Amino acid sequence: MIGHDFKMGIPLVDFLMPEIRELLFVLGSESHTLLPSVVEKAASSARHLRIVPTLTRYIGDTSDHHAFAAGGQPYLFFSKGRGHHSHQPEDTIEWINFNRVKRVLDFLLKIVGLLDKAHMNRGRKSIDPSEFEIRLLRKAIGLPFPFLLKLMGLRKLSLRSRGDLDALAAKLSDRIKF
Repeated sequence: MIGHDFKMGIPLVDFLMPEIRELLFVLGSESHTLLPSVVEKAASSARHLRIVPTLTRYIGDTSDHHAFAAGGQPYLFFSKGRGHHSHQPEDTIEWINFNRVKRVLDFLLKIVGLLDKAHMNRGRKSIDPSEFEIRLLRKAIGLPFPFLLKLMGLRKLSLRSRGDLDALAAKLSDRIKF
C-alpha cells in the first residue's frame, strides 16, 4: 500500500501535478493527543513525500490497524490508496517503486524515534486534529490547491474546519480507495 504512485483519478490533475504521486495518507492521528505533533515533526523532514493526515472514519478500519482502533489503542496507518494492481494477480514486485518504499521507511523510522522519546500516556484519548490535517494538506498540495478544489467542484470550500474536511473527504471517497 506504499510502493506505488498515488493517482487522484482526475486525468488533468494527475498530468498537471506530477508531485501528487508522492502523497502518503496517514490515518490514526486522532487516536492520541501526541500523534499529530509527532507526525507533523516527522513530516517536516520527510524527503520527497507529501504527508496527508486524515481521519480513519473517512477511510474505515480496512487493515490491521482495526484491532488497535477497536481496542482503544493509539495507532497510525500509512497508505497511498489502492494501487492499480492492489490485491490482484498482477500485484507483483515489478510495479513497486523501491525508492518510494525507502522514503516511507525513513518517515516511519523518524516517527518511531519521536514516539520513543514522547512518553505516551495511556490516559490521553482521541482528539479532533482538524487544524493539523488542514495545515499538512495545504502543505502537501501547495499552490495548486485552489485549482484542485475547483476541478473537484469545491471552489467555495474554505478548508478551515472539520466540516470542510468532511466535504472534501466525501468528494474524494469515490476516487480514492483504501
